[in-house]
Amino acid sequence: MLGVSRRILSGVGIVLMAIFVFIGYAAGDSVSARQQAEQVLTRYFELIHESNFRAVIDLYGGSYGVLRDWNPGVEDKVELWKRGCTVNGLQPLLVKRIVATTRQNDGSFLFDVEFRGEGDRAWLRGPCCGESGPPDSVFTYEVYPAQTGYLVRGLPPYLP
Repeated sequence: MLGVSRRILSGVGIVLMAIFVFIGYAAGDSVSARQQAEQVLTRYFELIHESNFRAVIDLYGGSYGVLRDWNPGVEDKVELWKRGCTVNGLQPLLVKRIVATTRQNDGSFLFDVEFRGEGDRAWLRGPCCGESGPPDSVFTYEVYPAQTGYLVRGLPPYLP
């Protein structure tokens, strides 16, 4: 009887250990995925800040509709990014900090981002275009998995 009990306990122990390993592995995966997505988001804004628009294209997974509307007749993505940041009002800011992160059911992440302003302060965008209210200091960006890695959906903050 004692031999049977030991085998049962041994089997239960193996199953419990497998569950703990699985849970730990899954938690490790989501932390790793979040870190990868955050690194892509941060690098995306670094590349924009450096005016390396050819590399930005590889990390951007959003629509070019607004950039094309602002620049009729321009189809070249590098030129659209260049004009977006030098003529159209997109701000080439660096990430100061990630305020919050939310993982979505589809594996994408929503990051609430604060950008660097002057000194060590957060960048603020005041109300524009006839709007009223407090200035914006946090902007949300989606980073989603694709075949080539994570891609960012969202343009830099806009100032008219």
